[in-house]
Amino acid sequence: MQRTSNWITGTFSRDFLLTAILFVWLYQLLAPLGQAGGIPDMDGFYLFVALLLGIELLVPARIVQIGLKLALMFSFMHYFYFFGEKIWEFKWILDLGRELSVGFNLLVERNFTDVPEITRTFLFLLFLWLTASVYRNAMISRVWLFVLLFIGELVIGVIDTFFPPDASGYVVRYFLLGVIMLSLSQLPELEKWARIPKRMRGWPAKWVVWTLVVTASAVGTGMAAPKLPPSWPDPVSFLQGKAVNEGLNGPKKIGYGNDDSNLGGPYEMDETIAFTVLTNQEGYYRGESKAVYTGKGWADNGFTVAPRFPLQETTQQFRDDYAIQADVRTKYVRQQIQMENGQFDVLLGQYQIENVQPNPSGGSRFSIKYFTPTAWRMASDLRKGTIYDVVSHVPFYDPEGIQTREEKFWQETNKQAFMDLIRQKRYEAYMNLPGTLPQRVRDLAVTIAGNKENFYEKAKAIEEYLRTNYTYETKDVPFPAADQDFVDQFLFDSQRGYCDHFSSSMVVLARSVGMPARWVKGFTAGEQDTTPVPGSDMKKYLVRNKNAHSWVEVWIPGTGWVPFEPTATFAQPVVQEVTPVAAPEQPAEQTERKEPDNPQQTDDSVKVTYEINWRLIGSVTLALCILLLAAGFLFRRRLLIAFYLKRSAGKGDDGKLQIVHAIDRLLTIIQRFGLRRDPNVTVREFGAEMTAKGFRGNEWIQLVRIFERVRYGNKPVEKKEVMESQELWERIVRKIGRTNKR
Repeated sequence: MQRTSNWITGTFSRDFLLTAILFVWLYQLLAPLGQAGGIPDMDGFYLFVALLLGIELLVPARIVQIGLKLALMFSFMHYFYFFGEKIWEFKWILDLGRELSVGFNLLVERNFTDVPEITRTFLFLLFLWLTASVYRNAMISRVWLFVLLFIGELVIGVIDTFFPPDASGYVVRYFLLGVIMLSLSQLPELEKWARIPKRMRGWPAKWVVWTLVVTASAVGTGMAAPKLPPSWPDPVSFLQGKAVNEGLNGPKKIGYGNDDSNLGGPYEMDETIAFTVLTNQEGYYRGESKAVYTGKGWADNGFTVAPRFPLQETTQQFRDDYAIQADVRTKYVRQQIQMENGQFDVLLGQYQIENVQPNPSGGSRFSIKYFTPTAWRMASDLRKGTIYDVVSHVPFYDPEGIQTREEKFWQETNKQAFMDLIRQKRYEAYMNLPGTLPQRVRDLAVTIAGNKENFYEKAKAIEEYLRTNYTYETKDVPFPAADQDFVDQFLFDSQRGYCDHFSSSMVVLARSVGMPARWVKGFTAGEQDTTPVPGSDMKKYLVRNKNAHSWVEVWIPGTGWVPFEPTATFAQPVVQEVTPVAAPEQPAEQTERKEPDNPQQTDDSVKVTYEINWRLIGSVTLALCILLLAAGFLFRRRLLIAFYLKRSAGKGDDGKLQIVHAIDRLLTIIQRFGLRRDPNVTVREFGAEMTAKGFRGNEWIQLVRIFERVRYGNKPVEKKEVMESQELWERIVRKIGRTNKR
């Protein structure tokens, strides 16, 4: 297909439509890729791709395009990492250069885990630039569109099968849009072959309508047709030898995992030590919280990974949202945690982590990507032997103080102001429930807590109801049916389960009576190692995989997020405020939380960046490059033909020179495809020879006649002859590409 000044269609309105469809098509690929890779916010990257396509649509000069794209990429880098500095100043560019230099040196040394996040983001923007260019230029070649359609379906299918996000919708939409792009990209070629003048080429409504009808019919038939059930309910668990329900490899092993989307079923204890702790206060070790209850388990959404906070901006507002408010008395709890089993991508610590530092004795480096009100995310799984020091704020156990502060809050705040505060704090996600939740669950919540006066009493009533009316069990625990809600099944049918059942039920019941609540997972305190720690008042605890646990945090007005333990047979350690008899002042450890004079972290603070699964992004990028190279090799002849057609037959305004140049190039192309021509043979004789071999006889004869008339005649060349020779030239080149192998 010949490239025109307006990309491929020759009409700006059509090119704009194709560009818009192309962006939506790319979105179907990038969205599941971002979800699987754990990229917290893809909106900026979507905007980057849209602007790239816009530049290529509006700017015809290639050198200007490249300059604008480079400026765009560096503008995004400035926005992501140097937003506080003026973009026209040169200092941030030097800082960026130094950061990239360090990152590229680590890449050369194959030290991929320590590559700075800024370098990875820069490379990801380059990848998006390359991807957008490949997809856009594929519109010129039908072969490449088929290749990209196949590769995209393969990538999305792998994500849908082996990663938590449900990408089935993206699979269907990517196929639909790909077929539409194939159809629309061929329309200019058909118009050209039909010799429709450009002034008569309007919007082909029938063509578009029939494309949509045929494509939708094909996809709809495939979706509606009966299908065999999956052989592997969970391919990842099957390949790893783990159970996904009772019928597979037996009960699951207890431990801390990332996928909480399908809870239930029995499990076995695991005595493996996960980590050890030196601390001055026994407690639960918080890993992360989740907001979205799906009816089967818990999932992340945009709320749980945003907003991101760099360490130097640990404001009081963040502390209020993260845990407790400023006027709540807390104890500073020191912890030194040593990893024994590198499987966690979150920092573990008691309640509200105030500060974390890598311990030099650990011998290995690690970095934090970012922290949110839900978790402190790591750049990679914590390795065995990693040691880090944590200081946490743990509130004193004070039920009377909690209720007093809540009573004061409600005296000053009405219901509308409360809902405004919820929206301001972005807590709506902590109050939402799925529409499929059975009504009897909501009715039970009202029965338990409906007559209580405040949030704290409601939460304690729900906690006590679950602890006293349900049985803790790990072995004889059924899976919920396919159409059954996980919490409903526990509350009304099985009435037995473990921590996930109790904690999930309390969150759902609390939300049913209007309280913000979140599901928290981590570890219990573990068992104390009685071996004395020389020269320290710290105690050592061994925390095993069997100590993996989940509990609940409810937001109480005036106090903040208060932990609750609804699981029968468990008791969360609390910090009791003890007033010494001999001295009126408090012990040194039990001090009120005060704002530090200088909240800025020291130079050895852990670096905070985005959470992106770059290993997945890199693997997918490498796979795409390999597939593209393989496709290029397999279809090299067709690509050469597309290249020749793109360059067109002749150049210049002189019609005679265009036709003569077209014949010269045609003879060169023929030789490159292995068809030798004797230098002593004339063009007419060579044309007869080619016709005898089965090549487009009429096209050869007509082209030779035009050539001889132009070459040896004295008459001026008409524009009609130039256009006719160009079409004949393209037909012959396509014929050569289809019938000859190199």
